[in-house]
This record gives sequence, C-alpha cells and structure tokens, in this order.
Amino acid sequence: MRLSGPCTFDSTLCKNEGRCIDEPTIEKGFKCICSSQFQGEYCEEGISYMEETTEQIETKEITPESSDYFLS
Repeated sequence: MRLSGPCTFDSTLCKNEGRCIDEPTIEKGFKCICSSQFQGEYCEEGISYMEETTEQIETKEITPESSDYFLS
C-alpha cells in the first residue's frame, strides 16, 4: 500500500504555478519546482532581472580600470 504525500492533498502548496513534488526524505514532505520567473521554498518570490542588471552595472563602474577618472 502506497501512502499519498502532501502534494496529493493540497495542490496550492507551491505558489505561482510552481510544481509540487512529494519528497518523503525531507522534513516538510515535499518540494516545489519553480518556473524561471520565481524562486524561494514555495516559489513565492518573483525574480527581478532589472535589479540584477542594475547591480552588475554599478559593480562594473567601480573597478580599478575606471579609477583614473577619480584621480586629479
């Protein structure tokens, strides 16, 4: 006899159309497989590509190669 996991009983465990997978080896009994636009334990966090891009640009601007600009 096979027991059903949490995903069988509650299809809303994973948010934002994340896919629920029964995983008896972990404490909560399931894990969420998120789409490329979401992350987090329950796919509850949206991924903002704009923030990552802005951070990369800011980091790139503060490099030793650009330090000549600050010297007078």
